[in-house]
Amino acid sequence: MWHFGAIFAQRSQPLPLYFHDSLAFIRKIRPKKVLNLIRVLSSYYVSQWRSKPMQWGKPVTISFEPTTACNLRCPECPSGLRSFTRPTGNLKADFFRNTIDQLYKDLFYLIFYFQGEPYINPAFLDMVKYASDKRSTPLLLQTVIFSMMKMPKKPSSPD
Repeated sequence: MWHFGAIFAQRSQPLPLYFHDSLAFIRKIRPKKVLNLIRVLSSYYVSQWRSKPMQWGKPVTISFEPTTACNLRCPECPSGLRSFTRPTGNLKADFFRNTIDQLYKDLFYLIFYFQGEPYINPAFLDMVKYASDKRSTPLLLQTVIFSMMKMPKKPSSPD
């Protein structure tokens, strides 16, 4: 059985601490968010103790799928196989804003990723800015190949 400690023990260097990212996250913490986190954790422990589900508080994190499209054709992924059993396309900006407007006071962070490549959605950067302006910390995951494909090539220096 895998153990996370064993995975990290194999690293020759400690995990990097990103000071500016940590500071940006801490700046967005507000008392209402902490209170909501306490409610959610309390409901979890009370549910465990009573063996009965209880729900207090709102989500502390949420995940958005900006698009179902992807530039890769991974054989194990529904996006790569183009075999979704649900509606496909780009996330509508008005739906995103409406959801953020309802939850931003309680969210610690939000994730922009599920099965598609986020940058394919033309409104993606506007969504990230909107969430950041609402004091939510956007967390972005992407396929590395997409970013490598879009990188500008360095001009060759004449010798």
